[in-house]
Amino acid sequence: MKKNIPRKNYLIYALITVATIGVCLYLASWYNTIRDYYNDHSVISEVTSEINIDSLSNVLSENPDILVYISSSKDSLVKPFEKQFKKIIVNYNLGDNFIYIDISKEVNESVMNLLLSNYLGNNIESLKKIYYPNIIMFKDGKIFNMLYLNKSTINKNDVTKFLERNGFITND
Repeated sequence: MKKNIPRKNYLIYALITVATIGVCLYLASWYNTIRDYYNDHSVISEVTSEINIDSLSNVLSENPDILVYISSSKDSLVKPFEKQFKKIIVNYNLGDNFIYIDISKEVNESVMNLLLSNYLGNNIESLKKIYYPNIIMFKDGKIFNMLYLNKSTINKNDVTKFLERNGFITND
């Protein structure tokens, strides 16, 4: 004996299938949008002010003693560090002490040359190149100190020691 399945059941099955496929496509699109956003933006810009290199002179005229984190938001190798760095900034309430310059939006060498020619302080005047990612300490509107003077891979321990040495955080 053959069981007869009503047409209404086929219609319900088709609607559920189409709805499920639609939800899956929407979620995939949403995931890709979020992934692309985080690939193009740094998490550091969530806790500090982000400026371009042209605004640096204005910022330094208002606050001549500041830390500048310079990096490329397109550099995927820096993303894990930036998540740890964000925690340091939040835990020690350093958001007002830092500004962020995303060099992926600028021409890299021209940014570095501009920093060297306009802001180089007397204590590190022999510096020929600024490497990134890096933290640059400004005092009286001039580069006073830097985390790395040579090409290095930035890490949480180096940043913490740099901030401790320069009095921004205390060793608990």
